Amino acid sequence: GIYDGDAYVTGVEAAAMMLRALGYTAMPASENWETPVVAKAAEVKLFKDVGAVNGSTFLNRNAVAQVALNALKADVVNTDKEGDIIVEGIVTIPGKITYTKVEVNERGYTGNADNASHDYKYQQLCEKLYDDDLELVTVAAGDDFGRPAHKWTYENKDVVTVSDKADRTYVGEVTAEDLYDDLGLRANVPAAKVDTWTDGVKANNKKIDQDDDTVKFGTDGQTVEAYYIKGATAADDKVILSIVSSYLGVVTDDSAKSGDKTGIRIDVSGVGSKFFETAGGYAEDDVVLLTMANGDIKEITGEPKTVSGEVTRLGSDKAMTIDGTKYPQAAQFGAADGSVIKGV
Repeated sequence: GIYDGDAYVTGVEAAAMMLRALGYTAMPASENWETPVVAKAAEVKLFKDVGAVNGSTFLNRNAVAQVALNALKADVVNTDKEGDIIVEGIVTIPGKITYTKVEVNERGYTGNADNASHDYKYQQLCEKLYDDDLELVTVAAGDDFGRPAHKWTYENKDVVTVSDKADRTYVGEVTAEDLYDDLGLRANVPAAKVDTWTDGVKANNKKIDQDDDTVKFGTDGQTVEAYYIKGATAADDKVILSIVSSYLGVVTDDSAKSGDKTGIRIDVSGVGSKFFETAGGYAEDDVVLLTMANGDIKEITGEPKTVSGEVTRLGSDKAMTIDGTKYPQAAQFGAADGSVIKGV
C-alpha cells in the first residue's frame, strides 16, 4: 500500500511484480507471502543468472534488468481462483488456484520464421506486450567475435546482439585433449568441424583429439570460449572456439569525434590510434584494457593491475621476473615489431 521512490527493492518484491505482469494474480495461501512468490519465481526461472535471492536481498540495476528480461521470455498465464470456503468462527479454507498457460493460437500468433525452432505453443510476455514487433532471432554468423549469438529486434530494427553463454571458458592456453574431456565430446572432431576465431578473424582450424595434448588454443593474455554444437550423430558434431585477446591502450584524446559520433581516441599497443564511441568517463593518459574485433575496439574491460619492484630477468620469451614473480607477456602486448614496449 506504499509507494516509496527512495526505498530499495528486494529480489522477492521484484519477482512479485513480474509475476503479476505474467498473469499470476493470486498466490497460494501462506503465513509468509514471500514463500509462494519465491517458489513460483524459481519455477518460471525469473532468477536465472541473478544468483541467490531472498527477502533481504536488494537488487541493483543489472539484477533488475536481468529479472525483467527473464520475465519477458517467460510464458503468460491466466489465473483462476475458486472462492474461499468460510466456516464462521472455525476456519477459512482457501479456494483452489489454477494457472493455465495462454496458447498463442488464441490470438492467431504464427511465430517467427527466422527462428522456427522456438516452441510457439504458448505466449511469452514479450509477445503479449509487443506482439510481433519484438523478436529474438538467431544470428547465423554469430557476433563480432564469432561466438554463437541471438539478437533482439524491435519493429525490424536491431536492439542488441548478445553472445550465447559458452560451454567452457579458459583463461590462457587450453589443449585439444582438455577440450575433448571438458566438453564431453562423443568422438574426435576433425579440423573441418572446428571453427576457430581470433579477435573476430577466422583462424586456421585444428582438430580436437582426445589423446593430443600438443594441439593448443589460446595463450597468455587471451580468453578461449568453447561451444559444443551437438549434431544428430557424432559425425555431425561441431565445435566453435572464440579466442579474445586483451589489449593495452592509452587514452590520447578524451573528446574525440568520428563523423557524428563522440568518444575517445586510444593508442592501442601494437595496433595504433583507434576511435571508441563512449559517453565519457575517461581522461587523457588513462591506461585501459580493451578487446578488439576485426580491427575495431569493442569494449573497454577495465584498468590494468600494476606492479613495481626489481626486474631480475627479462627472457627471450619477453617474460619479466619482478621480485621473484614471473609475468609472461600477453599475446597482444608489445610494439608493432613484436618487441617489448620501451619503459615497461
